[in-house]
Amino acid sequence: MTFSVRCSSCGRREAFYYRRASGEKLCFPCLEKSLMKNIRRSFSEFSSRLSVKPVLNVLILPERVVEGYALTLLLSKVERRYGGQVAFTVPKSVFKFLIDSQYIEEGLNVITYDDEILSDKDCYTVLDSLNDSLKLIQKIRSEGQRVDAFILPYTLTDLNQALLEYLLIKRGEGLNPLNVKVVDKHPIIYPFKAVPRADVIAYVLGVKGYNTLNFIGRPYCSRYSEVKHVVYDIIAKHAELSYTMLKSLTWFSS
Repeated sequence: MTFSVRCSSCGRREAFYYRRASGEKLCFPCLEKSLMKNIRRSFSEFSSRLSVKPVLNVLILPERVVEGYALTLLLSKVERRYGGQVAFTVPKSVFKFLIDSQYIEEGLNVITYDDEILSDKDCYTVLDSLNDSLKLIQKIRSEGQRVDAFILPYTLTDLNQALLEYLLIKRGEGLNPLNVKVVDKHPIIYPFKAVPRADVIAYVLGVKGYNTLNFIGRPYCSRYSEVKHVVYDIIAKHAELSYTMLKSLTWFSS
């Protein structure tokens, strides 16, 4: 005899994901609904800056391919309902992977860029990755592409890591990437800023399955791995602290 666990949210469908921080057991539709809610909330902060049918550019770094794909897929659903356009900007080094793994859905507007734009480090910190995103934004603006908002796929987990990297590693260098909220009147939006990375990974697993998560990109710098582990423990065991850290980014980056 087999037993299925019902979703904590809808109480009807079978759960497929256990959210450790809250103890919820979610089915795929309810997890997707939760992510969509966070996306809409993040856009509401910038509603006065966006046109009726905005052109959104999702910037994806090699180390955030999976999160970028999830964000593009979810934004495409929003696009179909409310109008607008979503562009999917990816490095040439991972473009073939995206094609082979069928990450690129029919109808998606895909723009590639040369990897030379990125820092030449063999590993990354989240602050490094954010700085590379800003370089890419400046390049897109210099080329005159029409964009109403730049969308970055960094999660609550990433932004917590960025804060600890600043406090423990970068000391005194400032949180410059997170200081930048607007470029040439174009807002930079983090739709997953209140979403743990595990939620996003679970969503992609639900869409594509396990076989498509084999691309890693640049590894996180091993000498700072303790920072990463601390953040994961905080989010799993002390969720309220992770949101307090997120709020404190405003103070530290001012």
